[in-house]
Amino acid sequence: MTAVLLHPQYKNLLLSASADGVVRVWDATKASKPMLEVRSDHVAPVQALVAYSRQFASASEDGRVVATHVKTRCVQALDALW
Repeated sequence: MTAVLLHPQYKNLLLSASADGVVRVWDATKASKPMLEVRSDHVAPVQALVAYSRQFASASEDGRVVATHVKTRCVQALDALW
């Protein structure tokens, strides 16, 4: 695991990221399997997670940022930051 975040508004949601670029959203009350698994355009390990409302963003070592909406499961890769 390369990053972990407890959702600031929804305290039962936990986000985790891994070196293979996968971000998982967990319901901490039922942590047997993730409720959402996002395999996105990250080609480097995800190093940062941020969440607000029903959205979260992940950032990887290569500067790529991916925004995800939890409810609609819409994933959008943004241009690299540098």
